Amino acid sequence: MGSMAVKLLLLAVLAAPAAERALPPPNDAEAVLFKADRFEYQGSTTGANARIRLNGHVEVKDSTWTMRAEEAFLDMQERVCHAQGGFELDDGLSVLRGKSGRFDMGRGVGVVDDVRAEYQPWRVWAVRGTASEDRTSRFRSAVFTSCDGNPPDYHFRASRLKIKPKKYMLATNVSFFVGRVPVFWTPVLWKPLDPKRLVRTRFSPS
Repeated sequence: MGSMAVKLLLLAVLAAPAAERALPPPNDAEAVLFKADRFEYQGSTTGANARIRLNGHVEVKDSTWTMRAEEAFLDMQERVCHAQGGFELDDGLSVLRGKSGRFDMGRGVGVVDDVRAEYQPWRVWAVRGTASEDRTSRFRSAVFTSCDGNPPDYHFRASRLKIKPKKYMLATNVSFFVGRVPVFWTPVLWKPLDPKRLVRTRFSPS
């Protein structure tokens, strides 16, 4: 058999399985888009242990959220992404940044460890932050302030902090500090975040 015939036969053999393995178009409502400098499959690409490792400038998107990190492991079966290194969760209204975390694309819930976030003019630091599909953020062991100084002139400490962007913030077991000096304690602190509200509060150490 001539070399040209062999090449044609190889092309026919290779082309047939490719056609049989053609994938159906994705469901836009459930599609997860990701990009990275490098990626590799770990385990099966379709089974229960299907997992993708992403490295370098990682970005994972679904219909609502964008997750960014330097390294991430994407569980294709559970639709959960674990990430570390410059980790960010962005829903268009809030950006939670931290050292590591995970994003459950099926439930629309993200968790960020050693988290920091901003809701102008408020800044938040916490041991852990969670973001839900309704764009509500919750923080545990939180420190927050509206002072733009570094370090801030005053701040609050709370066991729990809940923030609905452009709506309100709600904190429990709250202590208010001027510098390092505790000034008062309150079981609950509620603050509107709607910029259209006429009632405003201002905290000043002077």
